[in-house]
Amino acid sequence: MGQLVARCRWTRLCIASGRITLIGTRIGHKSVVTSEDPETGVRQRLAFSAEGPDSASLHYEYTGAGRKMTVDVERSAQVSIHFVPSPNSERAEVRYHQPERGPVSLEIRCVDGDRRIAASGFWRLVLAAPELCAKHFLPVAESLRPGWALEAQARQLEEALLAGARSGPRSQEGRWAALVRDLGHPRFQRRQQADRQLRAMGQFVVPFLERLESESLSTEQRVRVRHILEALAVPDGDTPVRVAAWLAGDAEVWIALLDRPEAEKRAVAMQRLATLCGRPLALDPLARADERHRQIARLRAELGLDPPIRISEKDGGATRHR
Repeated sequence: MGQLVARCRWTRLCIASGRITLIGTRIGHKSVVTSEDPETGVRQRLAFSAEGPDSASLHYEYTGAGRKMTVDVERSAQVSIHFVPSPNSERAEVRYHQPERGPVSLEIRCVDGDRRIAASGFWRLVLAAPELCAKHFLPVAESLRPGWALEAQARQLEEALLAGARSGPRSQEGRWAALVRDLGHPRFQRRQQADRQLRAMGQFVVPFLERLESESLSTEQRVRVRHILEALAVPDGDTPVRVAAWLAGDAEVWIALLDRPEAEKRAVAMQRLATLCGRPLALDPLARADERHRQIARLRAELGLDPPIRISEKDGGATRHR
């Protein structure tokens, strides 16, 4: 599946800031490509057009061996992916929906029940349900781009998050804030030195700079911050290191890691979450799974967070939600 999308020369899928999007788009191009293999019965169709940098659209259809897949991208970042497996297959039906703005959602329909996951972005979605995504969703997405290795990136992201938490409080942010102040220093040499040091920080400093409020910066600071971000921009989308730095302060992410099978990971996540909340938490990382789930549910309620996964279990024709 996905061969025409993978070989497309006019645009390419990537994940940027936690959202699937089109990059490397050939502006002004419009094409329709079809492919049919009489021996296998596989049929594919790809339609692409891009009148402007933010108006690219892509529509892809695949049918063959009882399987079907459609991919739609509108305005470069509004994405829908629908995969239907062949009859009697162990694979699940998959629907991924990403609006132009707002939360993304994933629906998995399989014999043992339907699951719907919602999160504010692609990486948060994968962290919330790593096994479910690795089994059903990521193989479908990876078929659209050779070497995407999304499952490997998700594992690297989790390890980078835990490594950062193990190293202690993020004291670096105080240093970064001081360097940003120096970007507006009266002395040119001091401004240049701060500029060079921030660039040398690499991807770790990007989320901090992106969170700065432009109203609190002088014109000189705003211009320099913009140039630093442009210099550190990753042309091929997100990297695990950058995403880990960006998500390190997200309570939702650490709550997801509280449910990992490894006790050591749960302990690190609990400590990091307690730091973010500014208080000790009534959580026992060594408790039995059912008790931990109750504790996590109570914590979500305290923080005003909805459960990321909604499950519909089929039971004698009835549907039960939990």
